[in-house]
Amino acid sequence: MKKAFIFTLDAFLASVLLVGGFFLISNLSVQKSGSENIDFIARDVLQSLSVLRIYEIKDSNAFVQSEIGNGNITNFNNTIISQIGEYWATYKLDKAKQLADSVLKDVVPDRYGFNLSMGGDTIFYKPKTDFKEKINSRRMISGIELGKPIVGSSSDAFLKRIRDKPSSVYLYFGGFVGQGNITGNLFIPPISQVTKLALELDVESSFQLKINGDVCNNATGGTYFVPVTANMTSDYWDITADCNSSLISGNNNFTFLFDNVNTGYIGGGYVKVSYQTDEFQELDYGENKSRYYFPGILGIVNLYDSFYVPGEVQNISIYLHYLANHTLSNNTFYLTIGNTTVYRDNSSTVVMTVALNESNYSALLSEYSKFNKSTVPVRAGFENVTFKQILTGGEGFGDIALTTDVSGSMDWRFDNTNAGTVRACDSPDLYNVSTQRLSVAKCLDKIFVDSILENTTLNRIGLVSYTSTTDSVLSLTNTEQFLTTEIDTYNPLSATCISCGIADSYNLLIAPPPAQLHTDLWKYSTDYQFLDPPSGWNDLGFDDANWSQGYTISGFGGLESTTTGSFSVAANLWQRYDDNPDTPADFNSGVLNTTANTFGLGAGDDGWDTLAGNIYGGNSSLVTINNLVNMGFGDYELRITIDGTSSLQTSAGAYGIEFNVTQEMIDTLATGGRAVVSFDYRWDDRGTFQTADQVWIKARITNASGSYYLGSNLDAGHQGADADLEVYTDNDPDGDYASTFSTDVTGYFSQSGMHYLDFGGKILRNENDEDGRFNFDNVQVVFINKTGNITYRNTFNIQGKSRLSDMRLYVYSDDGAEVYLNGNLISSDPGPHAAAYWNVNGISVDMNFLNEGENVLAARVFNNDNVRSYFDLELRANMTDRQKAMVIMSDGDANRCIADWTAADSGCDNCGGRACCPNASGSFNQQCPNLPTLGGSADGDERALEQVVNLSCYLNDYHNISVFTVAFGLGISENGTKALNLSAACDNSSHFYTSNNISGLADLYQDIADSILTGFGSVKSQIIVTSGGGFDVSNLYPDSYIEYSYKPLIETPDKNEISIVAESDKFSSCNASIDIPSGIRVIDAKVISYSGEHWTDYAAFNGQQVFNLSLYDNASYLRLGDPFLVQIPSDLFVSGMLNNISLKTGDDWITNTNCSTNNSLIYTMLVNSSTGRTDLLPSKEGCNWTVESEDMVNNTYIIPLAYNGTKTCSYTNASITYDPDSTYDVAVYKLFQQLDFDSDGRILMNLEQEDLEIKLILVSGLPYQWGPSLIEANIWQ
Repeated sequence: MKKAFIFTLDAFLASVLLVGGFFLISNLSVQKSGSENIDFIARDVLQSLSVLRIYEIKDSNAFVQSEIGNGNITNFNNTIISQIGEYWATYKLDKAKQLADSVLKDVVPDRYGFNLSMGGDTIFYKPKTDFKEKINSRRMISGIELGKPIVGSSSDAFLKRIRDKPSSVYLYFGGFVGQGNITGNLFIPPISQVTKLALELDVESSFQLKINGDVCNNATGGTYFVPVTANMTSDYWDITADCNSSLISGNNNFTFLFDNVNTGYIGGGYVKVSYQTDEFQELDYGENKSRYYFPGILGIVNLYDSFYVPGEVQNISIYLHYLANHTLSNNTFYLTIGNTTVYRDNSSTVVMTVALNESNYSALLSEYSKFNKSTVPVRAGFENVTFKQILTGGEGFGDIALTTDVSGSMDWRFDNTNAGTVRACDSPDLYNVSTQRLSVAKCLDKIFVDSILENTTLNRIGLVSYTSTTDSVLSLTNTEQFLTTEIDTYNPLSATCISCGIADSYNLLIAPPPAQLHTDLWKYSTDYQFLDPPSGWNDLGFDDANWSQGYTISGFGGLESTTTGSFSVAANLWQRYDDNPDTPADFNSGVLNTTANTFGLGAGDDGWDTLAGNIYGGNSSLVTINNLVNMGFGDYELRITIDGTSSLQTSAGAYGIEFNVTQEMIDTLATGGRAVVSFDYRWDDRGTFQTADQVWIKARITNASGSYYLGSNLDAGHQGADADLEVYTDNDPDGDYASTFSTDVTGYFSQSGMHYLDFGGKILRNENDEDGRFNFDNVQVVFINKTGNITYRNTFNIQGKSRLSDMRLYVYSDDGAEVYLNGNLISSDPGPHAAAYWNVNGISVDMNFLNEGENVLAARVFNNDNVRSYFDLELRANMTDRQKAMVIMSDGDANRCIADWTAADSGCDNCGGRACCPNASGSFNQQCPNLPTLGGSADGDERALEQVVNLSCYLNDYHNISVFTVAFGLGISENGTKALNLSAACDNSSHFYTSNNISGLADLYQDIADSILTGFGSVKSQIIVTSGGGFDVSNLYPDSYIEYSYKPLIETPDKNEISIVAESDKFSSCNASIDIPSGIRVIDAKVISYSGEHWTDYAAFNGQQVFNLSLYDNASYLRLGDPFLVQIPSDLFVSGMLNNISLKTGDDWITNTNCSTNNSLIYTMLVNSSTGRTDLLPSKEGCNWTVESEDMVNNTYIIPLAYNGTKTCSYTNASITYDPDSTYDVAVYKLFQQLDFDSDGRILMNLEQEDLEIKLILVSGLPYQWGPSLIEANIWQ
């Protein structure tokens, strides 16, 4: 067994005795090999230096005494090895050597050589020139690193008090508060100064406002506030200057006075008082009891509202103070919480005060679980009253043919026959008279489509555009995107054949196909390509919120379709930042991205290259590389032009680019994926060619092994054939040709690295007029993952299932599919096969599988070949009592006639000198009756107008098609107007519409949609309609309340947290993303939802449902409350990122009425007013700070107050500067950063130096955790 050399170190007499003892013991030890002995010596020297401390040698070591005397050594407890390390780390190598020499120089015997070093620097050296063996030993020294400080300081900072913190309080009005005069109370805490008083309200009519009994004037000095926005949209009034003086600290009364009880209501909104305070927090969030106070209502009590329980409900009690005089009426007054009516009164005649507790409404207890951390609907009002009817489109079925005049006059302005300006629907100048008529018509068509389809999947619209003939027809569909896309294709053309539009409308409506029960918008997932989908994936309740979505036809593989999922990674082909961002490269920036023309592999990955001649076996004669050319509408393409020549020549040009194939791409191929090259190309013939002439389009891939032509041998047998493959070729190439080339190039990529793609054109010709052009676009090289099965879901609603029959399924799939309806398997087609319409062709589906209300189709599409996957599906059914309507619009007189229902062009005198019209069986074999009211001249235009009227009457009389007509603008004559009026009168004279101005046209298109939908369904709104007497004034007093105790489920604020009230920007749609600042936590949050006369019925936050009104009643909302505030549980917020909000409004659980664009998020956040301890820093110097607050005032502070230096620091919007090595500066910066919650360089509130708002706690002399560094001992003999 080896014997170690053991040293007892707790009785050092002197360093000479200590270190000399090493070698003495070495000489007296049991004899071992030499290397073993000196190994122990090297290690034990380091061990001894690691435990020997300064205070043990300071009295006997002259160097140490000197260093102590001049202040270089202050820590007597330091070990010798640590003191050497500190000298070395602070670049005092000489002192490290002196200390080591003073300890070791006289103790190393001559027969040993010895070296002590750190980081390559020699600290001590005793030479010995001849030696047999050499041993080294190392030891780590923590907290030591060359050039780094040895000790540092750390501090934290906190605010002791604040001044002038901006804050706000709100008086909210529920989803619908009415009808009559409305009162609310708002408590304003003791404040230094009110900075703003504002109203944001959705009101139907003008009102007066009193604050604490004082009349509040508007901005112009009047007493009425007049709304200017539409329903579900708020108006905003800043009344600070006119009404601020009426406010008091404490309770404030706001009374809104309306002149008409029918329009005297608030459809959501608030009073907002902004002020400044010196309080960290104004509210006590630790309470476990809250009150909802009812608004005061004098008139007809008609309230739809809500309250929020921020925890688990323990108890609810109610106090009602009201007058519901039943002397003249038997209208029962009631109160509903959730879906439980907790109070009813049908007999009182005097003012009532009623206290209710759980013994009065035991049924409510069963709903308590729904109330926990939830928004609870509240409804107070009367039974047996008449509510305003509003259209929903949700209870009937209908098909509509929408015609649009695209004759030449639709290119004109609205005020003359000059060409109008084409404008987009969102242009602020759309309604200017200079706008092109067709631009307006297209926008009105889209509005009409949206109005008809927004509330149901069971209405359908077909489109017909007409000029001298029918220009385009789109079959009946319930998919809005298909309709708007078709409308966008309309362009003004020539003459006006209104009869053509009617005929093709007839063809759409007379024998419509069975209705498709769903839209073509599907959810899909690629997460289960090679494994079974999760349990329940085909059931209605499955959560597919995170699935992607797209329209069918869906899939991938080259067909024009919605691509399902991300299947590929594309090689970089040097797209510019302003090209369309996704592959392929489309060059739509108009600039070819290149830095140098270095054609060929290995010449540099520097963008696009070009080459004229010396490629594809062609020369450069008369070859022009045009680079990018504008094809119109911002579409740019690559072009090569090759002109003719009088001698027989073959000329060619090409574009090329070097690209990198990454290891990820190679890995994609190795796991079953494939690589594909594709581009669009076009050959434009510009001359006259002969049989011996030839044109080619060529493409190549070049790798490290060589260049490889792509395509096929297409010129075999041609007189001018070459030996290589080609993308396209033609001999005697007269005529243009365009196509897309796509080919699998997997085999050309065996390893990562640079590759090259080139493509271009070549011509063989021998005449001057034999020339042409080659265009290229949409170039890409993609590496496609191995793909498997794709799962799809489509959720849809059915209203009136009893009117459906003969339900059938149609499926288009590659390679096969299984389909489920509400979890029931309705088709199993495993394939494999190519897609065809229809692979599953109209198989019968059991009607029992269909639900009244919500349904889901689910499909699993199989992909066996990794080449392509396509999917389309229709579930159809016959419908009884399906209604039909036709909208005919024109801006001019009809001047064409038709011969039959195919809209074939005809003269207007083919039937005995008059136009032909259908008989009872629909055959065009009789004269159109004369209509003297049109003038009686029997000229061509009059006969065309007569045909229009008679066709309209035929469709209404024989096929019950409702007819709506529009005289579009000023261009139509008196007779033309009469003809459209008479056409509508075949059905209903009120169905004729005309307007001479654009805004009027917009209104009438909405009126037409409303009129059509009247026959399809309607529901009741929240507005009570009164006329005459029979209803006494009622009064709900604002001291009425609902009190609820609860177990809080939120973490209460710390005393050093500052509460900040913030409001987001207005949402532009039903979905919004809110950026919540980092470093804060949300303690209270509510989404405000303007629902007008409808109900806010759904809200989700970050994908989690937070409110669903249909949970209380999915049949009718009329007895349910309507939240203006939807509370968001604070634990759902994620700071430092976007948080997503979704809202819905409706009139029942089926009917969706979209959302207001005035919604927003109001939330209270907590900002920490103290910092954590800083990292260890070398400096503890203070600074003179300049700090900007949110009111854009700069203040100066000396931190710490005892600092008297000249250093300056800043935290302002313009500049943030501080010393990152100073622990004071870093702590203060971190504090200011926390107080700047919106990161604009301004802290939230003002601070005063004399109030010592900023307090720092400093700890100095702390060791760093650098290193460790190594010290090495070498010994040899």
